[in-house]
Amino acid sequence: MSTNLSRRHFLISGAAALGAPSWRDWLDNYQGINVDDRNDLGKWVREHRHDYHLGRKSSDWLDNEVPYRVWENYFEGRYAYQDSPEAQALEYLAGLKLANRDVRDEGGRSVGEIKYYYGVCPGNDWHFAEAEGDLVLPALQYRLRELGENTKTQIA
Repeated sequence: MSTNLSRRHFLISGAAALGAPSWRDWLDNYQGINVDDRNDLGKWVREHRHDYHLGRKSSDWLDNEVPYRVWENYFEGRYAYQDSPEAQALEYLAGLKLANRDVRDEGGRSVGEIKYYYGVCPGNDWHFAEAEGDLVLPALQYRLRELGENTKTQIA
């Protein structure tokens, strides 16, 4: 019997397995809010009090876990397209130049290019790179080694 897990199911399961952070951790590590800065925290609370039903004066809620829906939305949103290792690798690769000019083989043919895709249709956060050309992956491997990266490209 095979199990076919959707990406959504995987992300939701991953969010549940990790456990939600406290509000303090969430604000500091995921929202960029310094919870020790009363002005910074106060501004965020004023903007989001009704969304999360936060207490008015006490900061005791900072040690409670964020609601599951907040953690799940992070995994399906920002984590998927910005914070995940895959998203960070794609962003890194997209910023690399294979060379300062079009790279060609001995016969004068272009080695190809890497095309980057982000959210290929509305409501889709799927992002990936596609190597076009037989020599583009060896050229990428060469460039990564030039930069001192300890990586290996594999064709699967």
